[in-house]
Amino acid sequence: MGEQALDSRRLRVQTGTRTAEPTMKIHCFKSLTKPDTYAFTADTDGTCLPQAIGPWKRFKFIDVDQINPPKIAGPLELILAGIEKDGYYVTSVPIAIVA
Repeated sequence: MGEQALDSRRLRVQTGTRTAEPTMKIHCFKSLTKPDTYAFTADTDGTCLPQAIGPWKRFKFIDVDQINPPKIAGPLELILAGIEKDGYYVTSVPIAIVA
């Protein structure tokens, strides 16, 4: 149904399916002041992340593409929508990322 386009990253998210051209890297950060708070962004350095709950430490990145979808136990569509809207997505919900 509805399609959200991440023009600058050329990633399309469609209900029930994901396609990407090319792969998008999402960098995963953890707040050093709020241990259960995580952030996701396409910004390698995390400079766009909210400073009020920082500093942030990058601990991983994930590739989002059609052939090898990310192994993430979390709200991927919400993460992508947050990155599209604000440049980042912050959550205090535990996220599992499988290498």
